This record gives sequence, C-alpha cells and structure tokens, in this order.
Amino acid sequence: MNGSRPHPAEMSGGDLDGDTFWISRHPDLIFKENEEPFDYQDQDYEANKMQTINDVQHTIEDVCNFFGEYIAVDNVAVDFAKKGINAPHLTKELRPPQYPPFMEKNDKPTYHSKSILGQLYDKTPSYNSDIHINEEEEIRATSSFPYKSFLIAGYKNHIKDARVIKGEYDRDILRIMRQYGIQNEAEIVSGCLLKFTSKQYAKETKIFDLKK
Repeated sequence: MNGSRPHPAEMSGGDLDGDTFWISRHPDLIFKENEEPFDYQDQDYEANKMQTINDVQHTIEDVCNFFGEYIAVDNVAVDFAKKGINAPHLTKELRPPQYPPFMEKNDKPTYHSKSILGQLYDKTPSYNSDIHINEEEEIRATSSFPYKSFLIAGYKNHIKDARVIKGEYDRDILRIMRQYGIQNEAEIVSGCLLKFTSKQYAKETKIFDLKK
C-alpha cells in the first residue's frame, strides 16, 4: 500500500507518541465521504518563505553574542583563584527571595512548593539516620562482627585474618567519608551520594566567600 504521505501522517498527522491504531474494513465504519487531506508541504513553504535572510542573520548573531558573553564570564569565574577578578555578581533583583524545600538550602528561606518536584519531595520518606556511621567508633563497632549470616564451618580458623582485612576496609571507608564529606558506608557502596563535598572544593568556596 502506497499513499501520498507516510501512513502515520495519513492516520494521525504523524503523531507517534505510543498511540494504538486499529484498522477495520467494515463498511459501516468507513466514512461515506472523505475530505482531501491538508497539504502540509504548502504550509511549510509559506512558513519558510516568511522568514527573511535578515531574520536568520540576526538569530545567528544573537546566538554568537550569547555564547561569547557566557564563555567570557565563565572564564573569569574559573580563573578567579589565579587572577582574583570576580565575575559579575547577581543583583538583588535577580536573587530568589526563597527556595523550594527540594533544593535543601537549609540556610536560606524556603517556601512550600506545589510543583511536581515539591510533591515528590514531600512524599519521599526522610532519610533513616540509623545507618549513619560517620563516627569512627560506630564504624569500628565489633558487636556485629563477625556477621552471623555469613558464618560457615571452620570460620574460627580465619577470624584473625578477617579482623585484619575488616580493619583495612574500615580505614579506607573512613578516609573516603572524611575526604568527600560522605555521611555513611551505604552511600559509598551503592554509589548514591546524598551530599557530596570535596574538602578542596569547600576550602576554595570559603576563600571565595571571604573575598566577596
């Protein structure tokens, strides 16, 4: 079957967003009269015809100016540590007076967001602090070692070696947690970090704030 246009366009104007098509040749369901389809090619031609060369040139020039200004400002911000030159600050009018809770800006005024992100955030259960192990004495707790679920026959012969390996593991986990401000072991193992803070980044941020 060949038509003047692709079948999806003939059936639904080209809408391919998951709609289900049902085809029937039952005579009672076929229109007695059918209008000629709209000529989309003429419409496209007229739309393109209305866009002059000057419009295109202005559009390209505007895009170039935008990216040129963006790159210049970004370069100033990146080189701040070396040159000490501040990028233009946001004016008071451009700074939002309040932030939605899902941005978790605890040091800023917040408002109750009714957006979909706000609703999802409200329905998300609070993080269970019981699994926090950011204190050294907690991660080194021996009450749960060895794990009874993992015990096999003859395990006592390997307890000494296992404690050495467990100690090395604990030290590595603590080092990573302290270096990046990660709150617990579960975040490291799962790769799902609730809050990531590099000490070097935090230090540079504090210096930047002081210079401001």
